[in-house]
Amino acid sequence: MAKPAVQIIGLNQLELSNDDIFVRKTVDDMEPNAMVVVYETHNAILLKNGRLQETLQAGDYPLFDVKHGLFKDSKVGSLTVDLIYVSKTAEMQVHWGTPTQFTFRDPVTELSVRVGASGEFGVKVEDPRKLYCELIGTKKEFSVQDLRERLKGRLLNEIEPAIAKVMRSERLSYAAFTEHKQEVASGIRPLIAKMFSDSYGLAVTYFIIGNVVIHPEDKQALEQELSRVKALREQEAQEQKQKDDYRWWVAEYERLEDRQFERERLMRELQSADYDKYLDVCKIVGWQNGRGGAGKFCTHCGAAYADGAKFCGQCGKPVGTTERKCAACGHVNGANNKFCAQCGKALQ
Repeated sequence: MAKPAVQIIGLNQLELSNDDIFVRKTVDDMEPNAMVVVYETHNAILLKNGRLQETLQAGDYPLFDVKHGLFKDSKVGSLTVDLIYVSKTAEMQVHWGTPTQFTFRDPVTELSVRVGASGEFGVKVEDPRKLYCELIGTKKEFSVQDLRERLKGRLLNEIEPAIAKVMRSERLSYAAFTEHKQEVASGIRPLIAKMFSDSYGLAVTYFIIGNVVIHPEDKQALEQELSRVKALREQEAQEQKQKDDYRWWVAEYERLEDRQFERERLMRELQSADYDKYLDVCKIVGWQNGRGGAGKFCTHCGAAYADGAKFCGQCGKPVGTTERKCAACGHVNGANNKFCAQCGKALQ
């Protein structure tokens, strides 16, 4: 008598698509020689009468064999078997988009701005058991499309704080969001990947921001404020450079101590290069032109005064040769110094 053919429980290779991240199969008409077959491309989650049993790797598994069967102590007629084949290779694409524009605080200008975004991301199964427990469960009709909608909905709850965190950490204005969307997406991906891995056992393979929309009124306000901030910073940088230049010339003048010839050469160089700066430095150091020029200069108003004068004839402030001690480092400076020649601090 011929031996009956083995009953294969589950899906054959032709029924397993590389496009589906999982496929569910329910069987309740099994025979004693029934066997589950799992192919190399998939894992299989096994349930008996709705209860989670094992996660099966690639291989052949007899169900009722008295020695090696998965259900060797069970009766054939009393069982319903569910097999959830989970692909090891399939990558599922999920498109996402903010249904309304989120309101963010711009990191550069601190203005409120309304922003919408859309794109897509991909996931692969990392932990089949966690995927089943957290998402698929016992729902008979839970499909790949259901999974897409579930993941997209969860992402939208996470995307707003993720965007805000990356923009603030990178110090990016939302006016430049479109130009930096790849950089922002790279910053968001690890945040999203951790959430999907911890919650669902899924690995995020890529994350893309495809489109960014900023409310036109907010965009205009941002651009105007950024222009104002840029101009202000350029002005501050220019003023700081000017102060640094003044400090250098004053420090160099003081370094030459009583070498009048070298001091005069230094001042002549500055006079040729930048006459306005030359006059300002003359005011600061009270330089006396050794070849008969403007004489000594009041450090307060810039007016010239004669040798031996104790007060400026223009503003009435003290002038002369009284030494000024720096409160910060103790260095003794000339009477007309506004900054310490040793440390650069402003003199009181």
